Amino acid sequence: MEGNKIMSRKCLIIIPLLCCLFFSGCGFLYTTSVDDKDKSPWMIARDTLYSFVECVKANDTESISDMFCEATPVSAEEIDNLLDNIEGEIVSIETNGIHDGLKQSKDGVYTIYTYAAICTVYTDDGKEYKLSISGVTAWEGIPSRIGLDSITLADEQTDERYGVGLWKIG
Repeated sequence: MEGNKIMSRKCLIIIPLLCCLFFSGCGFLYTTSVDDKDKSPWMIARDTLYSFVECVKANDTESISDMFCEATPVSAEEIDNLLDNIEGEIVSIETNGIHDGLKQSKDGVYTIYTYAAICTVYTDDGKEYKLSISGVTAWEGIPSRIGLDSITLADEQTDERYGVGLWKIG
């Protein structure tokens, strides 16, 4: 029974994110930098997740804001307000993985690649949160879609949810 409750919570986070991704499509165009030229869209999504986690640990909301696409601008203040919902000091962040969304390729090159990534945040007062990001690592011909498009935060104990970007909650 407890397993079904946990699974339904995960679905409540993942399904809306994937829907947002499908209908919006912000993202990193993986051919935009020399460093990313040889990386797959999934590798760029992974690197984005790791950079995001490091920024959260350092409380660097300005850098997180810079990760968002032009089409969905989110200010550092909005991100700071979102992260203020985390009670206590962050002790650790565990990455739970990256989930593929919409994928489209032409001649072996991705023209569209969306993803959602989830982390579990643990605090010094024993609280646990799910922190999710979504974005696109390839979207052919639309440079304004380069970047993250949403961040959501879910309190595992109270089931409260907050979000910025396309999936704005609270």
